[in-house]
Amino acid sequence: MKLKIFIWFTSFFLFIAPQRLSAQLQIHSYGIDIGNSINAISVGYQNFESLGMGTNFINKGQPEFSIFHPYFGCSVMLEQDPFLFLGRLTYDDRSGIIQDEFTPSSFIMKPLISYITIESAIMIEPWNNIFAYGGPSLSFLLDNSIGSIGDKTIDKTFSGMNSPIPGIFAGITGNLSINQSILDIPVSIAPYIETSLLFNQRIGEFPENQDGFDNIWSTASCRLGFRLSISAKEQIDVSPNDQFSLMIPSELSGKRAMTETVPMLMSLTVKETQQIIEYLKQTPQSRKYSPSIVCSEIDPLFIQNLHSEQRMCIQKRVFHYLAHYIKKKDDTLIIQICSKDSINIGKELRDFLHSTLHIPSSKLLMLPCDHHVHHAELLHWNLKSGEPVYASIELESVSPSENIIECNVQNLQSLPTWNMNISGPQEFSYSIGPFTQSRIYIDGSELLQGEAGIGLYTCSLRIQDSNQISRTIQKQFSIQMTPESKMHGNSFVYPKNWSDSAIINTLRKDLSQSFREGDEILIVANKNREVVDQQRIIMISTYIDEFARKYHKTTMKNPKIVFKGERVLLYDQQWSWGQEYEQAIRVEIIH
Repeated sequence: MKLKIFIWFTSFFLFIAPQRLSAQLQIHSYGIDIGNSINAISVGYQNFESLGMGTNFINKGQPEFSIFHPYFGCSVMLEQDPFLFLGRLTYDDRSGIIQDEFTPSSFIMKPLISYITIESAIMIEPWNNIFAYGGPSLSFLLDNSIGSIGDKTIDKTFSGMNSPIPGIFAGITGNLSINQSILDIPVSIAPYIETSLLFNQRIGEFPENQDGFDNIWSTASCRLGFRLSISAKEQIDVSPNDQFSLMIPSELSGKRAMTETVPMLMSLTVKETQQIIEYLKQTPQSRKYSPSIVCSEIDPLFIQNLHSEQRMCIQKRVFHYLAHYIKKKDDTLIIQICSKDSINIGKELRDFLHSTLHIPSSKLLMLPCDHHVHHAELLHWNLKSGEPVYASIELESVSPSENIIECNVQNLQSLPTWNMNISGPQEFSYSIGPFTQSRIYIDGSELLQGEAGIGLYTCSLRIQDSNQISRTIQKQFSIQMTPESKMHGNSFVYPKNWSDSAIINTLRKDLSQSFREGDEILIVANKNREVVDQQRIIMISTYIDEFARKYHKTTMKNPKIVFKGERVLLYDQQWSWGQEYEQAIRVEIIH
């Protein structure tokens, strides 16, 4: 985490801050921000007769919207992935309009109230380049003029005003690049909208009514504006070690044969179902192959010898697999059709499963389910017995998960693009990019393929930020092969939407069948900008330890947690099942 200061007129903070803590203080960005607020004042039990309004608010006050009022300030922001931490100092005009709601003839008061406010917030990025934030505030009174009552200006101030006073605020913002510059300095615009609340600004004068919030003067504000950010073109001299880091396993493992066990998630969209049926109708020869869930090299579905192509058959062979499965079982396949056209879809599906795949009609049950217009049209598959359906995938070789290399680019001044090239023995060269995120994961097994193998490698990064400043950073690293003979293994997938108890029950069965003395166990999870479910990973790791102690089995190493990122994919994410499997937690038992 590194500290940066952004000087704006209001609040906003879409610069990508660095990821590690250091003692540096950088002032690197200058800008101007224009924003306004609309205030709604609620005065509770107040006495304004003494001020000349001719009435008091002994019943309750009337919230009134004011005209637009200015709002501006400066901010300090830090980042520790995946959060941003904001500190802000602002001038906040809370002037408004006050009128007694029970006395229509009452004068209108237009007080002039303003504060210096200190705000702090946590910011997250729920969508790409869209930021949400919120937190507490503390305001110090700057001006508390009565202003005007009716047509008369009052040169006095309110008595009994509190300072400092607490508050809260929250908002959402986004960054827009306008590809313009001022004096050759890039400019960007960030529109924003936020709301805030100041309360306990002034306590009313009626002791008998001092009973909490009803006696409190509070102001709610809605702010709308934009930031015009002018980023200074300056080169920060930072050593490459501070800019770029590689987390490389001390030893990489070679390819290994794997048996992957995946639960059939038993859910497809209507569109996906129709695509599968249409494909099988157009390629009747594909129905002649085995009911395996994996494509072979002679299968029409298999295009290249790629893991993603082999696993693609989990989707496209699902009907083959279910047909083969249900024919062997004394069970019924129940299909719930969540669609506005459930009758026609059910008829088409029944004809296909019965006439083409020869599933007996007695083992098929079609049921409609409630469908909402705004929800995707889905087909849910279940067995009447409630028994889960699993598929085993036998693959000759898989890139081991422990070979994942984490790449971190730090201390970037603004949203950059960067490319990476890795060169090694035997004139090996591997290029990837461009990237805009600060952290990526790559499959280290790709470095071992071909004639490169073990030895000394050079990693070169070329970074170009939004200021058109380019630089190249190089790092050297060595790759060693593990001496351990770990050539076979089992992999088990636990979907994200499973309950903790379902995962533990299945994990117990999987360990009982596959865990051998001296095995190595990996817990593999996806890690991106979302917060990973650490509690579930810890739960799985803890249970594996307890299982090993209970049955007096020792692992070669303690269970290792591996994050693989979004680039190292096993499944085709164009299909809903592929997305579900990639987001799942995977446990690998290496023999």
